Amino acid sequence: MITIPYIKYVSIIVPIVVILVALLANRLGPINSTFETISKHVSRHNKLFYLLAITITILSIPYYVYIAVWLIPFYNISTFMYLIMIVSYFGLLLTVWVPAIPGRRYVIHTTGAVLVAVGMLSLGVGLSMTEALGYAGRLASFVFVIFSLFLAINALFNLKKINMLYSEALFIVVFYLMTIIVTFC
Repeated sequence: MITIPYIKYVSIIVPIVVILVALLANRLGPINSTFETISKHVSRHNKLFYLLAITITILSIPYYVYIAVWLIPFYNISTFMYLIMIVSYFGLLLTVWVPAIPGRRYVIHTTGAVLVAVGMLSLGVGLSMTEALGYAGRLASFVFVIFSLFLAINALFNLKKINMLYSEALFIVVFYLMTIIVTFC
């Protein structure tokens, strides 16, 4: 197993920076619609699009390294998870660099977003099933998986008119909280 000193602290630093950039982003491009996705909102504002694309690209590198060299090996999650994380990372790059505008770009963007979500959900399932994880970590993983499935079902079937932008942001925050709990509990 490759060891990088202090790599697990990336699980705290990256979410804090992402939240700070998101707050700044909201100042650059105020939210107009309650049913708009993060991607549609960002794609209408050039400065905001490039700020988030560059920031997420830079921050995702240490975060995916943290997952690959610390989280997966430490909890002895299936080696298949590495392949899922590689596909998820390329999906993330598609999501942040291809704007969510109508046409072919929207399809490419959405495909990338689905790959990221599948990667995040797979990691949550993998963590919730590992016996190397303590009770708090397994519970956090299980809650994340259930929460993710609820949001996915709601989005697919439009069960409740919820604010998509905030529900997507909450999905990301809950994922970050899960990884912090799993890492330090």
